[in-house]
Amino acid sequence: MEVMTCPGGCIGGGGQPRTKIPMTDDIRTDRMRSLYDKDRKTAVRCSHDNPDIKRVYESFYTEPLSPRAKKLLHTEYHSRAADLG
Repeated sequence: MEVMTCPGGCIGGGGQPRTKIPMTDDIRTDRMRSLYDKDRKTAVRCSHDNPDIKRVYESFYTEPLSPRAKKLLHTEYHSRAADLG
């Protein structure tokens, strides 16, 4: 699941695939416009409204934030600063 919670959806930011074409502001702007246009045209825009997600929760996770959902879907931050060196 892609989660784009920062302004502009972190277009071309950390965690995004690298490309052979260098990321420029024009490319980022075009990509952002394209993603927002696609989002506007999508019938189900929120994961909690997605019938497939609802079915998975009903049949497997039971409810959001259930112990099973927390164990399998959530993560915790672990500092890796010591690994840098």
